Amino acid sequence: MVQGAFLKGSFAPAFAEIRKEVQRVHQNLARDTFNALFTPGVSRIFSGYYKSNHRVLTAKNSTARLTPAKRPDSPEIFQFIDNVENARAEGLSKVENIKAFSTTVIGTAVPYADTLEAIDSTYQKASEIGLSKVDVKSQ
Repeated sequence: MVQGAFLKGSFAPAFAEIRKEVQRVHQNLARDTFNALFTPGVSRIFSGYYKSNHRVLTAKNSTARLTPAKRPDSPEIFQFIDNVENARAEGLSKVENIKAFSTTVIGTAVPYADTLEAIDSTYQKASEIGLSKVDVKSQ
């Protein structure tokens, strides 16, 4: 006769491996998606403000702030270019903390993002690597 504790114990290593694989795939998908948002040429007015404000959110209560908080009315080309690599590094550092069976949101709070997206298809380009929208989930 098989006891419940024995069954639980015998499946534990298999479940641990499945969990580890789900986490690995989730992290890779989030990393690839986030990197896709930083490919050259996805913003028509390349001040760097739009691209540098993409964020990775890994917790339900996560928030993100724009940097700088308000975009200048007439930004110069490359004005915020230094912010782009900082945003990329910050976002990718969060990918390593993604847990299996969690939700990861990748997006931007830039007010004109929807307009740019309609023109340049930034999020569509990211979705071409396997997403229907830029919310990465392993639930």
